[in-house]
Amino acid sequence: MEDPPFDPRQFYRTNDMAMVTYLKMEGHTSQRCVWEAQTCYWWFRITDSLLECVEKFSDGLALIEPREYNRLFTQTKREFYDSKPAAIAAG
Repeated sequence: MEDPPFDPRQFYRTNDMAMVTYLKMEGHTSQRCVWEAQTCYWWFRITDSLLECVEKFSDGLALIEPREYNRLFTQTKREFYDSKPAAIAAG
């Protein structure tokens, strides 16, 4: 059964694993991780804090603790591969 679509006015969608990791470091939780047309997207509920983080990241102003970032990036990568549909994974 397919998940119902999320309202783009209420959720921010990104396929940037680096940004996803940064958002997680800042305390945001993705509401879903879904593959669309051979691309994986993470969906986050839009809040003022989330939009501030997206702006910082996009402007190159995001500061991170490297070891923590690396640990979370590894988790994000695992989430990416674990959510990959078999048809896409087979190539």
